[in-house]
Amino acid sequence: MRFFFDSIKNNYAFFRTYKYNICAFIIFLFMAVIYIWNAFNVPFGSGYDEIGHAAYIRSIAKYNFIPDPLSGWATFHPPFYYLISSFIWKLMEPLGPLAVIVSIRMVSCLSIILTGLLSYILLKKLNFPNPVVLMSTSILLSLPVTQMAASWIGNEAFTTAISSVACVTAVLMTKKEDDPKLAFFAGIFSGLAFASKYTGMITIIGLFAANYNLSTHWFRIRNFIFSIIGFILIATPVIYRNINADGTIFPMTRDLAPIAKLEAKTQVNRSVWNYLTFNFKCLSKPIIYNYENKAYNKHMESVWGLTYSGLWYDPFEHRLPEIETMEMAKLLPWLGMCPTIILLIGFFDAIIDLIRSKLDKAWLPLLAISIFGLLLYIYWTWHAHTLMAVKGSYLLPLILPAAAFFARGLHKINVKIRFAMIMLCIVSVLMNGIVFMEGLFYSTPQNYNNILIYGWMNIAYEMPYSGIYETIIWFITGR
Repeated sequence: MRFFFDSIKNNYAFFRTYKYNICAFIIFLFMAVIYIWNAFNVPFGSGYDEIGHAAYIRSIAKYNFIPDPLSGWATFHPPFYYLISSFIWKLMEPLGPLAVIVSIRMVSCLSIILTGLLSYILLKKLNFPNPVVLMSTSILLSLPVTQMAASWIGNEAFTTAISSVACVTAVLMTKKEDDPKLAFFAGIFSGLAFASKYTGMITIIGLFAANYNLSTHWFRIRNFIFSIIGFILIATPVIYRNINADGTIFPMTRDLAPIAKLEAKTQVNRSVWNYLTFNFKCLSKPIIYNYENKAYNKHMESVWGLTYSGLWYDPFEHRLPEIETMEMAKLLPWLGMCPTIILLIGFFDAIIDLIRSKLDKAWLPLLAISIFGLLLYIYWTWHAHTLMAVKGSYLLPLILPAAAFFARGLHKINVKIRFAMIMLCIVSVLMNGIVFMEGLFYSTPQNYNNILIYGWMNIAYEMPYSGIYETIIWFITGR
């Protein structure tokens, strides 16, 4: 009789798990449909520096070599993403520009889907309840900044996925304390994140944290050495390319005349106060430009305010130009407050547990990567005195740890309050999907795209070796 009741209980547990897995499949399918639809329908050039990224890819595909880091708009980026995309370009070019653009955008789409899948698996392994896991993954996949990254040509989404793999391997290292092979692969993935975009370098701190035992204060030197070897193996060619060409590990094109001239238009005198405050006008007016006053919004000098708008809206108006945007879209920053507060609860709860020496060792790499990433972001925005340098997309490599902290915060909240919070989060997820699904309630105006291309033609004139002009002509003529 006891065996009979135990079997019913086990079957019910299996059914509940199966039910949640079906829900997860529906969520992934729903977001994948939006990503793919947008990849086909969002006008080429609407993405952050999309034409500059495409010119970098085309240069490699056309001439079979990696251009000088300072020769083009986006060529300062490490080449890993662009090498993969150039192969796709060559393969799809006979089918025409649309096939090339959509195929390369699929890399971004699949990258965000992979990131969501890694989040789902990691949160299950961290023993969070199924509803919490589903909600965390849904927020990650539907976040406006991830939706935009998933439907554009660029290295943001790809770096996000590789950084997420590096985060997961760092967490696994805390579970398998004496596994040099795993440590080596963790270093490899951290190196690949760096070779995709310099923001991926934040994952290297996870290699330190994963090898430190909080309870015994013992550092596993052998594992750490193997992980560093893996990182160096991948990162060395990138570092050599940069130093050999320009004498620096991190070459930047921001000082080149065309880019400096463009960014000078949004230059600000940043102070410590801009980091200590959050201007709530960023919720009601979440764009950088004020069309009534014909000037940039003063409240967007708040670093965290502009960052928040970059995560939960489109402050630079690449997808949601102010003149065309419906009021429904303006709800997104307000709805984003609930998930953000939950995330902060989880983040500070982890810090408190660390101070009290109660933090589970699996959380140390996630916390270390997040803190290191935020410090680098502060350093970067402090030295780049322009609104253009404050983008939520620069924090995308932290999206997996953020999902974990959101789950931690949601799990900490009182059960009755948690239900209300989940309802608000569901509304946020649905609204994000509705607003950013191209053509459903809103379409990027074609004339807006033409204005962008005209601007890129002017940049091409000033950067004749960038490949931008040739890329635009190829897009227009197919040759």
